[in-house]
Amino acid sequence: DEYRTFTVSALGAFLVMSFSVTARSLREAFFIDEFSVESLPYVIIVTAIASLPSVGAFSRLMGRHNPESVYRMLVSLLIGGLGVFWILASLFWASPAERDPSAGAFYVFTALGTLLLTSGFWVVTSERFALRDAKRLFGMIAAGGTLGAMLAGISLGPLGRVIGNGGLVVSLIATLGALLLLLRLLPQPEAAPPTRNVEDAAIGESLALVASNPHLRNMAMIIAVATVASGMIDYQFKEAAAAVYTDD
Repeated sequence: DEYRTFTVSALGAFLVMSFSVTARSLREAFFIDEFSVESLPYVIIVTAIASLPSVGAFSRLMGRHNPESVYRMLVSLLIGGLGVFWILASLFWASPAERDPSAGAFYVFTALGTLLLTSGFWVVTSERFALRDAKRLFGMIAAGGTLGAMLAGISLGPLGRVIGNGGLVVSLIATLGALLLLLRLLPQPEAAPPTRNVEDAAIGESLALVASNPHLRNMAMIIAVATVASGMIDYQFKEAAAAVYTDD
């Protein structure tokens, strides 16, 4: 009975990670085309600051409403936003005449979109599996995401030479469209998730709950340390790139 749910979830992870790798490469390529490579570390900082309210708002929506409905809305918004950026890429980004600030907006938009898309996917998927089944199957579902990331990374160069950066934006839209269709094939949970009354929940209460629970506290520390380490490595990489490469 779990074959369909597992297959759809693994394909969904494949699409999400494929989107993540392609979007990351594109946003950095577009940004460097419009701005100096020295500006990259600063847009990363802006993205990190913008992620805090974005994740908070997204979490509250997922708690107040049906997570799958909220997730579909997110995917639809990403498709619409990428459509606008595709027009901008076709009209302006290919021209070196003048710097276009929309390239920076594309960077922040796709970075935040990838963050919410990935976290929301696991929330929606987790509702389809009991805890015991999740422990057994989530590793294989994540392997589907790893495969998507690998294939996207390998194909970016050859595909970009054939269809160009604008065509790669279209491929992002197509990936999200496939994910939206795939969500319709995901079987509904056997029992509706309990209604979560978080209208009056405060951030302080959530932090207090995490602090009081050893497991949640350890998980929060692991995630925080991993995120900081990843951000520092990425920042140092961009600084190293800025020192070695020039706009010439």
